[in-house]
Amino acid sequence: MKILPQAGRIILVSALAFACSGYSQEYLNSLPATQNVVEGRNLVFGADGAPGAIQWQISLDGGYSFVNLKDDASYAGTHTPTLELIGVTPALARAQIRFTSTNNGIVLTSRSTVLSVSPSLLPNPTGIAIDEAGTLYISDATNHTVHRAILVPDKISLPVVPRHLEISTLAGRSGQTGTSDGAGTTASFNQPTGLAVDLAGGLVVSNTANGMIRSISSAGQVSTLAGSSAARGNLDGAGATARFSTPMGVARGPDGAFYLADAANHTIRKVTATGIVSTFAGSPGQAGSSDGLGQSARFNNPTGLTIDRNGLIYVADTTNNLIRKITPAGIVTTVAGMPGIAGTNDGAVTSATFNAPSGLGISRNADFLFVADTGNSTIRMIQLSRGVVRTFAGLPAVGGLKDGTDGLFNQPKAIAVSADDDFYMIRVYVADTGNATIREATFLDGVVTLPLSLETTSTPPVTPPSTPSNSGSSGTPTSSASGGGALDVWLVLGLGGLAIARRLGSPIIRAI
Repeated sequence: MKILPQAGRIILVSALAFACSGYSQEYLNSLPATQNVVEGRNLVFGADGAPGAIQWQISLDGGYSFVNLKDDASYAGTHTPTLELIGVTPALARAQIRFTSTNNGIVLTSRSTVLSVSPSLLPNPTGIAIDEAGTLYISDATNHTVHRAILVPDKISLPVVPRHLEISTLAGRSGQTGTSDGAGTTASFNQPTGLAVDLAGGLVVSNTANGMIRSISSAGQVSTLAGSSAARGNLDGAGATARFSTPMGVARGPDGAFYLADAANHTIRKVTATGIVSTFAGSPGQAGSSDGLGQSARFNNPTGLTIDRNGLIYVADTTNNLIRKITPAGIVTTVAGMPGIAGTNDGAVTSATFNAPSGLGISRNADFLFVADTGNSTIRMIQLSRGVVRTFAGLPAVGGLKDGTDGLFNQPKAIAVSADDDFYMIRVYVADTGNATIREATFLDGVVTLPLSLETTSTPPVTPPSTPSNSGSSGTPTSSASGGGALDVWLVLGLGGLAIARRLGSPIIRAI
């Protein structure tokens, strides 16, 4: 027997136990034990690999009795391998979903999924960042607010409370636009998007519709760092004299300066900690895909970026369907994708294709670059040392809400990456914009929707990190996210050099 570490969990290896796992009927365990959805959103379930005739069922009495579902305004695909719940309401909280498979006269019944329905706290999450303590910060462009989200571990009780995010409003007035500075919710924004954690433990925010860059101190005080809502443009300069067109993603460099994607100007701008703005790469108003030095390079509607520990800037060049790189000296090159060609191809970076990529995050070792491939509703991963692109999570060009190793996303726009050293332990936090929620994707567990609730404890809005490092809306990692909790037991069998892992009580089968 062998024990493998996994971020506060225990993984046990036992060939004998695996032999008794019922692998031949794995499809019966293909549904997750629990599934969260935001009220009003759609939800997808899959009877993965089930043979014969499928019938989906629901229980509203805690699993004592199940009734067959029929296609109507609330359910679609009730006799197919894919069931969609349409506009889930709070009335379905704690409901259980399962399917039966009838093949050659034999009826088999799957495990059931318990539904969890979260309130609509983040109708349009567009930016996400993570700090040293693993706290997430999320911008919501519809509510015009910036939120703090604390990841709460599993609570061992009856019933078991799963890991979830407790949300509180850090700054902005919900549903109200404006440019007012001030303390916390007395301040106002207009469609905030990109977020980055600064050296003092506060935040820098791309206030997109206002054409401004705002700052939120560790005490929750909002101020304007650069730009003015009075006029748009591409003017460099100090503070309010600078002009932006459509500031989007922002990330902090090792020197403490911030770099942001000014989308409609087709440029990457630099903003110092004191608010001095300069154009770092690209030429204002000149769209294109040319590599080169500084302003001789061209971008086309860049929207997201991240910065690694070496100061290399990676840019989601959205309309070009490219991932670009800028060195500290300002040299721009193309990392992956084919200019102007949208697609879903994995493989070598020179032949891989993307579809409107918008969010980026990079691992602490600076080798794994994660991409929110918005148009494809997937999370892609570029292993920079090998020059290879693969789909990390999601099904290319298929949007939806589904957890598991075959999970689905709906136009994700931003990601943040934990700072785990081991690739298998890396957690990618996704602002799944079309699903109005925050998801977590890992290599072993696939995709998990994190239930949302209002924060119940009164704690300071931001705790300054003692040893800050890079952070940004693109998800530049700063620390491991909190994620301890309930004990997970794993079974692993080596088959001809291939290790297969499975968590007890879980449908997960992955090669590691």
